Amino acid sequence: MFRTDRNNNLIAAAMYGDKPNGHTDALDRAGIKWSIGDPFPSGNMNTIRIEGDPLEGARAILTFSKSIQDWYINHTGKKILTQYKVWSNKDFEKAPLETQNAIIKGIYEAEGGDGSLLPRTGVQIFGGFPTAKTYLNACMAALARPVTLLRRKMLERTIKRLHDVREDV
Repeated sequence: MFRTDRNNNLIAAAMYGDKPNGHTDALDRAGIKWSIGDPFPSGNMNTIRIEGDPLEGARAILTFSKSIQDWYINHTGKKILTQYKVWSNKDFEKAPLETQNAIIKGIYEAEGGDGSLLPRTGVQIFGGFPTAKTYLNACMAALARPVTLLRRKMLERTIKRLHDVREDV
């Protein structure tokens, strides 16, 4: 099992020693609990262990930190971020939820995730949606369940976008 999976961390976000950083600040901002995870072999860094939903943790880090432009765009996110033309956390935040999920999945795969975290995020997250109406229904159903404030904001924005773009939804 790779460190992404052992630490419930889809994007393998890390920190130097036990010092909080932009990743941990982003998790704090989104109200997602975290702890210090596995140490790197070099001993100078640790993977961040996400205590809550791994998808929400990844989304918070990619939205509220500069990790895209400072790391992922030139490393394990290069291929997927280029594919979706996402160059910064601001681009990620503006992207549709389905695009954000695809980016998180792409980074997870590039980081060596074994797939064990995908079922925990729900089939609807990575399965894609055949129509805008089905996607809208899935977003509305997700909004009806208890979700973090960040997730609620993102779902509401996605629902608004679907209504703005598609009159028949």
